[in-house]
Amino acid sequence: MITKDSNAPGTSAQSANGVIRIIIADADTGFMTSIQDYLQAQPGYEVVARVESCMDTLVWCEELKPQILILDWHLMFEGLLPAEQKGVTFLQKIKALKNPPAVIVASRLSLDDHRAAALAAGADEFMPKTKFPQLIRPLIKQLVAKS
Repeated sequence: MITKDSNAPGTSAQSANGVIRIIIADADTGFMTSIQDYLQAQPGYEVVARVESCMDTLVWCEELKPQILILDWHLMFEGLLPAEQKGVTFLQKIKALKNPPAVIVASRLSLDDHRAAALAAGADEFMPKTKFPQLIRPLIKQLVAKS
């Protein structure tokens, strides 16, 4: 499933009104819905797409140019991509885009080796999904301020 905001322009990384543009990539639709609802209930955030595959994530990041990509750790290793393009290699492809988003890798597990691998591959942050409600908004603001 791909859900794209029909009003989301594909030409600017940030809308004219200063709203932070976000793509959520996760196979767990419940997680995507809860994070989207949470962020869009706050001023200044717009989820421009929700995707359930790495292939779609790459396409929509190129087209919609979000500032933030929330990417599920496990999604990076599943799906239709050839084995040599999954995982860390996939994350490196996202970061190699012309205007790459800041990437927050999310996982139900908070393993140090997952965190180290994600950060080594170019993720801007690694966050356990259990910490999202408390930490996601300040983290997004911090990452956007860096760019």
